[in-house]
Order: sequence, then structure tokens, then C-alpha cells
Amino acid sequence: MPYYRKEKVMNDIKISVLGGDTRQLSLARHLSLSGYETAVWGLPTSDGNDTVSAYCADFSGVRCADPESAVSGSRAVILPLPATTDGVRVNCAPAERGDPTTQRELRLTHLMQILPKGVLLLAGKPGDVLRSMARDENVRLIDYYDLEEVQIKNAVPTVEGAIAIAMRELPITLFEARCTILGYGRIGKRLAHVLHALGAHVTVAARSEKDLALARVGGCTARPLTEYLADPAPADVLFNTVPAPILTRDVLEKLPDGLPIVELASAPGCMEARAQKQCRQKLLKAPSLPGRTAPCTAGKILFESIEAILRREGVGIR
Repeated sequence: MPYYRKEKVMNDIKISVLGGDTRQLSLARHLSLSGYETAVWGLPTSDGNDTVSAYCADFSGVRCADPESAVSGSRAVILPLPATTDGVRVNCAPAERGDPTTQRELRLTHLMQILPKGVLLLAGKPGDVLRSMARDENVRLIDYYDLEEVQIKNAVPTVEGAIAIAMRELPITLFEARCTILGYGRIGKRLAHVLHALGAHVTVAARSEKDLALARVGGCTARPLTEYLADPAPADVLFNTVPAPILTRDVLEKLPDGLPIVELASAPGCMEARAQKQCRQKLLKAPSLPGRTAPCTAGKILFESIEAILRREGVGIR
């Protein structure tokens, strides 16, 4: 993504961004560059990466010392992805010592109390608790991560991050490495394509005949998932995209010790807790890779889809 600046035309539409990581800082930057009056609370001032800090240096929004100031007068409030991890608080990174604008404790109950009347609440994976609260308070809540285009675009930084993990862990090149991918959804398809282009020997294990046919056409070896789990193919690295505990103790017994398993699926992931404790392989959990490996791109992806929602809901700039 290029570094760029553009002439900004301000308007009177205030948007607030509460909590999150550098993705939300990048999102706020794009909102402010597009002319929205942008207020933020609970965002990092930087992530220790000089490149990221330089990229967001032209952020011209207002950093607020408390969430009440941030949401006051806002037409829309944007929560992070995921919006909450415990169903109690807005998902925020730890506070930065000595900086009062980074005190990051905002309970969902308090959030509901301070939201302006008629505000549009945008959240990524809000969860049942937040959805229920929004219904009870008659707050319009939209899950921006539910949009197909967000998930498709997010597959790109996810795959790049997964490949970076594999390259760090393996003592060999991905060229001619034996790579197995469990699942062939958005991430699995993109991952298989990139690994194949790098010269890896890619095996895909999936449930549907359609996915197996697509994998074969794409130059991969394809096996039904049940067949693979009964008799796993030799591999140098295993990528899981199936959000279910399919790697049971019986399956793990058939996999080589020390095999890197890159976990890309959302909870509960590929293993139950007991299996993880007894696992002789190297389980590499990789949640929220876009925010960790390419936060500026991930923020731009969120901005593009969120701005479309704002326009559709009559909040965005025309």
C-alpha cells in the first residue's frame, strides 16, 4: 500500500472509533483523510513499529481522554474486530503507562448508556451479548465483518501472515515443501494458490466434492477430509482453516512429532484443550493475523467496507 496524502475536505459528520489495535488506528486515519470529523479513544499511539507510526503520522482526528467525549455528537460509533472477547468489555489493548488517553476499560453496559440517541453502532463479530444489549436499547447495530467483501479481502493478509509463520518455523524453503491445508474456504483457496505458486507440493483436505475438484484444477492434490483424518499424508507443515476440533488425539498420533500446525481458524480451532496439552506437534496459534502482520492494509479494508455501510445508512459523505 503506497504512502500518500490527499487534500481533505471537512464536513460536520462525526464518527468515533473506540478500542482495538493498529487496524483501528489505520481505519481512523482513512476516515479523517476522507473528511469525517474523527474522534478516537482507546487506540494505541503506535505499536513500536516506526513504519506503521510513520504511515499513521498524518492522522488528524481527535484523541479523547474518555469514551464519553469521543461518542458525544457522533453519528456513528465503530467498535473493533472482534468487538468484545469476554462479552463484558469492549476489546482494547492494554493501557500505555503514563498516557491518560489510553486507559482502556469500557464495559458494554456503560457503552450503551453513553451512546447518542439514534447513533449507528458498527462492530466486528459483536457476539450475542452485545447484539442483545443493542436490541434492548433500540440501537442500530451492524456487523461489518459479516460482509463477504471484508472476509475475502482479509484472506490476503491472513495468508501472507501464515506463510511468514511457516517460513520462520521451517528449516527448508517452501519451494518443494509438503504443505497440507485443512479446509478450502476463502483462506484455504488463497493459501493453496500462493503456496502452489511458490513451488510447494500442496495437499488440500476438504469435505465437498466441489472444493476437491477446484483444488485439483488449481494444481493441488485433493483428498476428502474424512479420508485424510483416517490416514494423514506426510507433510512438512500443516495449515488448519476448519473451526472445529477435527485433530483428535487419534489423528495427532498419526502425525509426526514436531510438525508445525499453523492454526488459522477461529475458536474453537482444530484441537480441544486436552488434545492441545498432549499434542507432540508444534501448534502455532495465529488469530487476527491481518491486525498483526498488515495492520495498515487491514485498516484500509475495514474503511472501504465501513464507508459503504455509512453511505447506505445515510450517514456517509455523499
